[in-house]
Amino acid sequence: MKEIKGDPYLYKLIFDVSRDVIYTVSSDGFITSLNPAFEVMTEWKIKDSIGKPFFEFLHPDEFELGMKIHNDIQNGITPPIFEMKFLVAPSKYEDIEFSTTPLIKNNKVIGTLGTARNITERKNYENELKKKSYLITSLFDSSPDGFLISDEKGIMIDCNYSVLEFLNTKNKKDVIGKNILEFIDVDDHKRAIKDIETVFKKGVLRNVEYNLIRDGKICFVSEISAKIVKDTDIEQNYIIISAKDITGRKQVQKTLFESEERYRLLVSKLPDIILVHTESKIVYVNGAFESVTGWNYKEALGKSIYEFIKPDDVNITRDNFNKRKKGGNIPQYEIDILTKSGAYKTVEIRASVINYNGIPSIFVVLTDITERKEANQKIKKAFDELETKVNERTKDLLQINNALKEEIEERQMITDALMTSEQRLKTLLDNAPLILFSVDKDGVYTLSEGRGLKNIGQIPGEVVGKNVFETTPNQAIHNNIRKALEGNEVHTLININKTIYETWYSPVYDLNNNISGVTAVSVDVSKEIKAKEQINNSLKEKVVLLKEIHHRVKNNLQIISSLLNLQSNNITDEKIIDVITNAKNRVKTMVLIHEKLYQSENLADINFNEYIEDLVNDLISSYNNSNRVINTKINVQNIMMDLDKSIPCGLIINEIVTNSLKYAFANRKKGTISVEFYIDKNRKYNLIIGDDGIGLPKGLDIDNLKSLGMQLLVSLTDQLQGTYEIKTKPNEGTKIHIRF
Repeated sequence: MKEIKGDPYLYKLIFDVSRDVIYTVSSDGFITSLNPAFEVMTEWKIKDSIGKPFFEFLHPDEFELGMKIHNDIQNGITPPIFEMKFLVAPSKYEDIEFSTTPLIKNNKVIGTLGTARNITERKNYENELKKKSYLITSLFDSSPDGFLISDEKGIMIDCNYSVLEFLNTKNKKDVIGKNILEFIDVDDHKRAIKDIETVFKKGVLRNVEYNLIRDGKICFVSEISAKIVKDTDIEQNYIIISAKDITGRKQVQKTLFESEERYRLLVSKLPDIILVHTESKIVYVNGAFESVTGWNYKEALGKSIYEFIKPDDVNITRDNFNKRKKGGNIPQYEIDILTKSGAYKTVEIRASVINYNGIPSIFVVLTDITERKEANQKIKKAFDELETKVNERTKDLLQINNALKEEIEERQMITDALMTSEQRLKTLLDNAPLILFSVDKDGVYTLSEGRGLKNIGQIPGEVVGKNVFETTPNQAIHNNIRKALEGNEVHTLININKTIYETWYSPVYDLNNNISGVTAVSVDVSKEIKAKEQINNSLKEKVVLLKEIHHRVKNNLQIISSLLNLQSNNITDEKIIDVITNAKNRVKTMVLIHEKLYQSENLADINFNEYIEDLVNDLISSYNNSNRVINTKINVQNIMMDLDKSIPCGLIINEIVTNSLKYAFANRKKGTISVEFYIDKNRKYNLIIGDDGIGLPKGLDIDNLKSLGMQLLVSLTDQLQGTYEIKTKPNEGTKIHIRF
C-alpha cells in the first residue's frame, strides 16, 4: 500500500461520516484510532476502546487466525476480505466482515488500516435461505407424486425420484434432456400439445389424465397438473409438472361402476315395484312401476307418493311410514294404488327406513296381488254358490226325509259339517305354499299335507305311519320335535334342499292335558331372505362409497393445503404469508373433520372432543414460536356432532384461537388458551374460548368491526342459528361465548 497522501480534511470527513467502522492498529496489536461508526456497531465507547489490544475483541476460537492475519499484514501482505466473530457487547459476538491493508509510513509498515462491517443479519438471511432451499429440495425429492421441470419446448430439465420410480429407472439421465411427449402415449400427443399451449395462455393446467408409457408399453394412468414459472433474472419460462398415478383409483371406479350396473339391472328386472321417497317425494322407481301402473319413471319422480294411493288408504299409509321412521315394526299390509288408466290395483306394501344420497328416506316394496285377490274372490264366490246349492239340496232332502228320526238328522248334519271342514282344510293345504305335518309322542307321522311337500320331493300323506326319527335325516328337525314334546313352542329356520323354511312347532295336548304329539307348519321364506341379503349387501356398498367420498374430500383439501404451502415459500411479503397461513389453517380445519369422519365407524357424526384437541394443538404448532410457551385448558364433553354443525363450529374455533395466538400474547413469553364445550340443560351447544392475554383495545367497537375474522365469526354463528357474546378486560384476556 502507498503512503497516505492528500487533503487531510477530506480524509477526516470520510473517516467521520463512514457507515463502516474505520480503524487503525499498531504493529504490536493495540487499537490506535476508531471512527464514530464503532459506537453504532458495538456497545463500546471509543475512548474506552482505544489503547486496548485488538485481540481482546476476537472470539477465543479465532484468536490464532487473528494473530496470523495481523503478522501477515505487518510483513506487508494484504489479506483478502475475511469474516470473524467480534465482541460487540458483553458476552455477545456477532459476524463482522474485515477489509485490511498494511499502514505504511516512510516505506515502513507501522500498523494496520482496516474497515469493519456487521454482516450478522446478512449471514442469518443466507442461512435461512439455505434452510428453505433444503426444505424445498427435500419436498421435491420425497413427494409421492411425480414432479418434473421442463423448458418452453417441453425438454426435461429435472425430475424427482417418484418420476424415476414411475418410469422404472434409477438414473435421471434417462429423463433429463428428453421431450415430455416421449413418456406420453402416442394417442394422447395431440391433446398434450394443446394442453401445453393452454399452460402458456392461462399459466396453469389442472387434473388432466394421460396414459404414460414405459419400455414402449402403457404402464399406468396419470393425473397431470402444470404451472408456468418465470425466472425474471434470465427472462426464461419453465413448466413445473406434477404427475399422480391414478391407475388404482380408475380401477376402483370401474369396479364400482360395474357393481352398480349389476345392481341396477337386478332391481330393474324385479317384478315387484321398488320405490324410494324422501319427505313423501318420489326420488326413485324401478321398471316394474311402469309395467304395473302404466306411469313411466319421469311421470313419477318428484311427485308425492300419496298421489298414487287410493284416498281411503292415504291416512293408514302415512301413519305407518311415520311409525317406521320412529323405529316401529310394521308388518306388510294391503293398499290400492292408482294406474294411468284410472283404475286401482291392490298391492302388498313393505317399507323400511334407509339413507338415500345421505338423506333419511323410505324404501318401499309393492307386490301386485290384484290377480291373486280376484282369483280368491272368484273361488270364494264359487264356494259360496256351491255351499248355497248344497244347503238348498240338503233342505230338499230333509223335506223328503222328514220322517227320519231326529237322531239321524243330527248325525247327518254333523257328518256334512265335518266333511265341509275337512274339504276346506284340504283345499287350503293344496293351494297354500306351506307344509303341515303332525307326529305322535313316539315320532310317528299322523299327518303330512301341503303344496310345499313337492319342493322337498314328497307326496302328501306319503310318510304317514312312518317314524320321523328314522325317515328324516335332518337332526335339526329331530331336536325341534323333541323340544316341542317337552312342552316348548319352537320357532326356527331350516334349510331343506337349498330352500329356507320358517317353521313353528307346537305341542298337542289330549283331553287330560298330556302331550300327545307335535304339530308343525313350515313356510318357504327363501325369496324374503334373499331379498334381505341383497338389501344388506347394497347398504354395505353404500357405506364403503361414503367412506371413499370423505377420504377423497380429505385428500383434495390436503392438496389445497400443500399448494398453499408451496405458494407461501415463494412469497416474502409478510401480510400475504399471513393471509395464506390463515387460509391454510381453515382448510386444515375442514381436512381434520373429514379425516375424523373417514376413520369413524359412524359416518354421520364425529367425536368433537378428540377433534377440538387435535385442532387447537395444530394451530399452536402452526403459529407459536420457540421463544413463547402457550398452555391449553380444554374441558370438552364427549359430544358426537354431525357434519353440518362440525364444519362451521371448527372454523369458528380456528378463527378465535388463531386470533389469540397472533395478537393476545404480544411481547409475552407465555400464555394460556382455554376451550370449553358442553350441552346445557336446554339442549343447547355452548362453545367458550378464552385467553389470558392483553385483551381487546379499549374503546374498540366490536359490533362494527370490518375484519375478515369477525365477519366469519358472525356469518358462521348465524349459519349455526346461534348467538355470540364477547367479554374482554385489559391485561386479563378475552372470552367469547357461542351458544347454538
